[in-house]
Amino acid sequence: MAELETPIRLSSTLEGVRTDLLSLGEVSARQVVDAILQRHPVFAKDRGGRLRLPASPTTNARAPIDEWYGRTRALFDTGLVDELNGRVVILGLAMLDRGLARELWVGQFLTSVAEEVANFYLGDRAEQSSVAAANPASRSPRRVRRSHEERA
Repeated sequence: MAELETPIRLSSTLEGVRTDLLSLGEVSARQVVDAILQRHPVFAKDRGGRLRLPASPTTNARAPIDEWYGRTRALFDTGLVDELNGRVVILGLAMLDRGLARELWVGQFLTSVAEEVANFYLGDRAEQSSVAAANPASRSPRRVRRSHEERA
């Protein structure tokens, strides 16, 4: 099995997943998600432990674990996400595998993971974006200008 071409910083969870799946050769994105959720069922507001995926995956896409990590890494700004973690990989794999995304959409699991990622990396900016999306009046040109002036 080839080593990663460019070193990718992995959380301890993803290091463990890599160790477990490396010897299997090519694995599905779903196998990666399953391995992450075995370690962290509390993801997505505790939905990870209750998530029941269909018996057979809806996609046949397979790749070595390092390739899944590399593809996922390429989706995110390295200035913002300097280390891959379980939530980021779940979100990235859902972007790479539409069948997996459909499976994870059930019960708002994927939405919750995306919110957790946004809150972790963006903090207050994510909350402000959520408020603005829910309240179009908060994005009025006057409010945006005033907000911009306050930051300057």
